[in-house]
Amino acid sequence: RGKLHLRKIPRRIEAFDISNLQGGYAVGSMVSFENGEPVKERYHHFKIKTVEGIDDCGMMYEVLYRRYKKAVEKEDLPDLVLLDGGRGQLNVAQEVFKELNIEEVDLISLAKERKMEKSLKTEEKIFHPQYKEPFILRRHSSLLHLLDRIRDEAHRFAITYHKKIRSRETVKSALGEISGIGRVRQKELLKYFGSVDKIAQARLEDLTKAPKMNGSLAQKIYDYFHPTQE
Repeated sequence: RGKLHLRKIPRRIEAFDISNLQGGYAVGSMVSFENGEPVKERYHHFKIKTVEGIDDCGMMYEVLYRRYKKAVEKEDLPDLVLLDGGRGQLNVAQEVFKELNIEEVDLISLAKERKMEKSLKTEEKIFHPQYKEPFILRRHSSLLHLLDRIRDEAHRFAITYHKKIRSRETVKSALGEISGIGRVRQKELLKYFGSVDKIAQARLEDLTKAPKMNGSLAQKIYDYFHPTQE
């Protein structure tokens, strides 16, 4: 509490991350820690609805507003909110909290910065709304280790969801082009094979054995992923 200049002991921390690989299928994640341990039933994913293109600050605004509008209504606010990012992300959170009249929750953001000298590793900077300059904790600080752990968990959770969404969208766009392969069959194929890549690599006989498939449809899928070379 003292090193981060917080108003109260952060027994419950919520951390956020945005996954926006190559500008597509953007998602946000929230993880929750209580007394230093993850509470996975409180984790939450957010599929970005209002922001297009690569705009991490805009996406963070949407995610935070959606989360804390409900939290205010349910009186379910954490002690501390941790953001993955620098001053820009922190400014977004301050704007959201101002709009929602949230004053009792502490805010910080955590950003990695590479040192110019090759001999030095990355440095973690902690940004606080009330201080112009970021805090820098000792590399082996137990507090920094905890913040890193929480931030990395938010990142992992976002990436996992991002890959899931991307896989769903990819199978829709690919299989959706094949006549006779509607949403139900797309879902069954993905469940049966596990990924689009495995569907593309599947033998004709394996495709035929999949749920809700027949020889004719299996042949169409096989031909789609194995076009005849002319």
